[in-house]
Amino acid sequence: MRKDDQSNSFGLLQRVCDLLAVASAWFIAWVIRFYILPGGDPSTFMQFVRVSPILLLINLITFTRNNLYHTSRYYSWYREVTATIKAVAEGFAIFFVILYFMSILRMSRITFALYGVIVIMTAVVTRLLVRRALMALRSKGQNMRNVLLIGHGPRIESYARTLSYIPQAGIKITGWVDSGGLAEKFGVAAHAQETLKHVDDGEWDAAIVGYPSGEFAKITPVLNELNQSHIKTVMIPDLQYDFLGYRIQEFEGIPLIEINEPGLSLFQRTIKRTFDIIGSMVGLVLLSPVFVLVALLVKLTSRGPVFYGQERMSIDGKLFTMWKFRSMKLDAESGSGAQWATKDDNRKTLIGGLLRKTSLDEIPQFWNVLKGEMSIVGPRPERPVFIEQFKGQIPAYMLRHRMKAGVTGWAQVNGWRGNTSLEKRIEFDLYYIKHWSLGFDVLIILLTFVKGFVNPNAY
Repeated sequence: MRKDDQSNSFGLLQRVCDLLAVASAWFIAWVIRFYILPGGDPSTFMQFVRVSPILLLINLITFTRNNLYHTSRYYSWYREVTATIKAVAEGFAIFFVILYFMSILRMSRITFALYGVIVIMTAVVTRLLVRRALMALRSKGQNMRNVLLIGHGPRIESYARTLSYIPQAGIKITGWVDSGGLAEKFGVAAHAQETLKHVDDGEWDAAIVGYPSGEFAKITPVLNELNQSHIKTVMIPDLQYDFLGYRIQEFEGIPLIEINEPGLSLFQRTIKRTFDIIGSMVGLVLLSPVFVLVALLVKLTSRGPVFYGQERMSIDGKLFTMWKFRSMKLDAESGSGAQWATKDDNRKTLIGGLLRKTSLDEIPQFWNVLKGEMSIVGPRPERPVFIEQFKGQIPAYMLRHRMKAGVTGWAQVNGWRGNTSLEKRIEFDLYYIKHWSLGFDVLIILLTFVKGFVNPNAY
């Protein structure tokens, strides 16, 4: 089968699967509303049947409008999922307007609400299943696309290496122009610049262009040649100060590259906040006996309050009061000023060392999480006085404040806490922000129970 025929067949299959996902969600919503929930009237089934073609047509348009029938092999699964949710939301809104404001048919609002929730799940799951099936085919050498790499530097080298790790992406490098020696390293045929004049000959399906940031001038003649062809062109930007990733935005037709912003969508932020609220409430309830016991020990072993509030910095530089069980004597910093705790710190109370070593002094921070000042998982918050010192010494230090501070974090469960390397701590914090997922948070919480509470470097 020719590549064009394959592409058309897979495109038709994807459309059929999308429409089945939408139709299934619509039918399931009707069944739940009129067969499971009280007060249902199954005689309305024919009304649902009559409006179904409108629903399917609208979603076919919104899916097409969001480029969901263009090849997605050159991009991540996350982009496809985001586009799918956007297409479903647009389809839902248009369908709602047509039925309610154009008076075609009045229908149950409960059914609409059920459909809105279910269709997101069915559409996304269907998309991921189809994607997984295509990846299985490609890992066997079917449905492949040949690409021509143009340029050199760490970014395009990383791209080539990643493709070698994931054959299921269905992308094979069959040529390289101006590789700077990388073609030989990857066992790819090196081509002269003149090759760009013949990229329409059918040997390649796409051209991938990437140069180091100091060699942007080389991109212009390359793009001038490629613009004279029909080949798909993909750019790999080399952003020198990009630590967390980037997003391409548009303002009145002007493309903008936004760098070092966490890739969390509104939906993901909502999920993380919901997880924090539920987790902090459960934590406060389950740990309440420990809470009472530690409070009594603090009160019985030293004079002064049970809790200690300290100013810390969280997301976007916002300052807040972080609460801990007091582990230091009263006015511990009155003479010395702010300083790091050390192993033989004589400012600690009788049980202060134990509280710090076991992280029991951190339990009150679940209250900060419940208030929305912290998250259960995130970079540990630091004091402003130390931040002023570190931000001039450690590159990208302030980027750790692009996400809400956490009770525990990726750096902490990997041993980078207390008197350890700040550079490594920042490296792990930035990795967490760049690769955040709810599953990642759950993993960190589990690792915290395994090896995160007790740490020899916690003073």
